[in-house]
Amino acid sequence: MLNLLKMMALIAVGFSLLLGCAARQVVVDPGNTSPAHESALFQQARKYFIAQKYAEALPILKYLSKRKNSDAQYALGYMYYYGVGVSRDESVALNWMRFAAAKNNPRALLALERYQALNPAH
Repeated sequence: MLNLLKMMALIAVGFSLLLGCAARQVVVDPGNTSPAHESALFQQARKYFIAQKYAEALPILKYLSKRKNSDAQYALGYMYYYGVGVSRDESVALNWMRFAAAKNNPRALLALERYQALNPAH
């Protein structure tokens, strides 16, 4: 019986280590400007967004957007346009979309094209 309990404890420790590795978070490091670091940060923000953890995604997306990451800029534009995790602000949304479009982000270009079609006065 004691061996069975030890074995179960080892299995539990193994699972917790495995889950801990899978849930590892990337920390924003302003000194690390490598594309790999920024890509990992964006993927983390994306996971937060999908999980509807907008408060966790927002600071990462803002950081990356200020670093001129067009995917993050588009994501911020989307969040502000639809009011997802932030107060809806069309002006702020369009600014972020325009920054992303200026870097030829295909989603931002399409979003702005659709916006212009629906709002020709803008």
